[in-house]
Amino acid sequence: MTEPLNPFTYGNPISDPRRFYGRSRELEQVFSRLRDPEFESTSVVGEHRMGRSSLLLHTAHPDVVRQRGLDPNTYIFVYAHLDVIPSTGTPARFYNYVLRRIGSVIRDQELADLLRQLSQREAVDAYDLEDLFDLVDRKELYIVLLLDDFENIASNPNFGPEFYYGLRSLAIHHHLALVTASMSDLVDLSRTDTIRASPFFNIFATINLQPFSTADIQAMRAGSLEGSSVSFTDADVDQVVRFAGRQPFFLQIAFHFLFETHRAGEDPARRMAQVEERFQAAAEPHLLGYWQHSNDNERIVLMALALLLCSRESEQAPAPGTPAAPIEALFAGAGSALASLTRRGLVLRTPEGHAPFCTAFGRWVLQEVASAPPLTGAERDKEKPKDLSLSLPASIKGPAGKWLNTVHTKYKDLFAKWLSDPRSAERAWALLERWKDAFGYRELAAAGPVETAEGPPELPALTQAELEQAARHLPPQGTVSILFTDLEGSTAMFQTLGDQQARGLLRIHDHILRQWFAKCGGYEVKNTGDGFMVAFPSARKALACTIGIQKELDAFTRDHAATPLRVRMGLNAGEALQEEQDFFGSAVILAARIMAKGSGGQVLVSELFRRLVGTTAAVTYIDRGQEQITGFEEPQHVYEVDWRASKAE
Repeated sequence: MTEPLNPFTYGNPISDPRRFYGRSRELEQVFSRLRDPEFESTSVVGEHRMGRSSLLLHTAHPDVVRQRGLDPNTYIFVYAHLDVIPSTGTPARFYNYVLRRIGSVIRDQELADLLRQLSQREAVDAYDLEDLFDLVDRKELYIVLLLDDFENIASNPNFGPEFYYGLRSLAIHHHLALVTASMSDLVDLSRTDTIRASPFFNIFATINLQPFSTADIQAMRAGSLEGSSVSFTDADVDQVVRFAGRQPFFLQIAFHFLFETHRAGEDPARRMAQVEERFQAAAEPHLLGYWQHSNDNERIVLMALALLLCSRESEQAPAPGTPAAPIEALFAGAGSALASLTRRGLVLRTPEGHAPFCTAFGRWVLQEVASAPPLTGAERDKEKPKDLSLSLPASIKGPAGKWLNTVHTKYKDLFAKWLSDPRSAERAWALLERWKDAFGYRELAAAGPVETAEGPPELPALTQAELEQAARHLPPQGTVSILFTDLEGSTAMFQTLGDQQARGLLRIHDHILRQWFAKCGGYEVKNTGDGFMVAFPSARKALACTIGIQKELDAFTRDHAATPLRVRMGLNAGEALQEEQDFFGSAVILAARIMAKGSGGQVLVSELFRRLVGTTAAVTYIDRGQEQITGFEEPQHVYEVDWRASKAE
């Protein structure tokens, strides 16, 4: 029996009108301007993955054109994706490309011949374009040019004011309408005041794409599942909307994985936890893009809203629907940033106040800020250390200043900016103080000797230089040992225990592991939310760290049988490629893949790592034999560390 195809897809724009949902109001705005006697242009603005390309492709489809009251034989819709225009592109190359696109769909032979001639020329001038569109007018045809990714033109210095004047002239004097798609308003994309003042931008009406309404989501579910044996309950959809939001792209991802769990016959009790875990992994690159395209004030607003989201889910949270203090009370400079984030669809208004568009984004923001390592040594050399407490109001300078100067994150300047506004500093610090441990806050000893970290017998204690390196959070150089860890069943833990209790366990997990990283000279490269990537200058100290962690977690689990913490670990060694604070290369990949072969409570190591550690009576290995590792042609010899039989202190 043939398995049903998954109707939910993501990655490419939607090109089949039968699979396009929502955007009825936006489509009517576009077509009403085209039906207008003046044949007017429209600018579609939407955040990354908000469906701009899908909307343009849908608009251009002949069936849609006909349904909207226009004859596709008279109104010629031409889609052009401008991401093909390189940074060295010129207006001449732009018109050459656009004319070829028009020629590919035009049916009139005389126009097709002229377009072919013009597209073969090295350069097309204004007179050529006037002649072309004069002919279009005489034949009573109308060209609708749909220009996707208009940023590629607006950000290109080769496209000066004369280009915009020329394109505007064609649009207002001939049967040519433009429908552009971009991430920002066209005028905001302009590179110079001269271009910004161009009358070109006056010919457009702007449509801002927003997340789907409940009716749109219901239509997507019903239409996509029509004829399928799979069905989603209202509770399923509510959970998807909670963690994935209402943006069509993210809904497609979440529904895709939900459909797969149904098709695979997954246990209904664990189904949504698996969907959420897979969704988070698929969505992460796009969430990172949102963060990277946000300015400092927008990032502060996102951090504050993410912390509020966590607070609402804690035991001190007010009843659902209780209005929260406005975000301006936590960050006095939130006004324009909040408006921008709302317009971009990254922040939504809820009965409790503003919130990130989905819980996955809120959690990702906190994870990014908490896990980001500090500046590297080279970066520190470029700027002198500064006392960030100097910018804080007197009312919070003591506790907040101490925290700022010891916080383990490269975003400490962002925290300082947030806390420096006297109008909202006290409220901001009251919120931050509740969650300061999540950001790597460490109490520093004021005086006294530094304790040496002891591992299993026969393993050398850290040298003073290595202790200083760990204290400064500098990455090790040369050959390093790479450790990956993963907390088994973390997603299910949130589903079964609830967010509050699960977060408490996750903090215990982080505390235990980070204590051992510091004790054994490990450099925390990144926090993956339920695990870590750590680099060590010594294989023996890396091994000591894993044995110590597993023994401490085992003791915790014996005392808390109902809430066990089981972590799988993978170790490899080699010359890892280093870029800023991160490590790359096959040595890193192999460590991660070896970890993935294990299960909670296991420490797996490569052959190279075992050899680097050398022979020691303190450590016992279990030979796992040759393992086929994804991405590596030759099988890899893997060993399991019998940490229960190994000695550790």
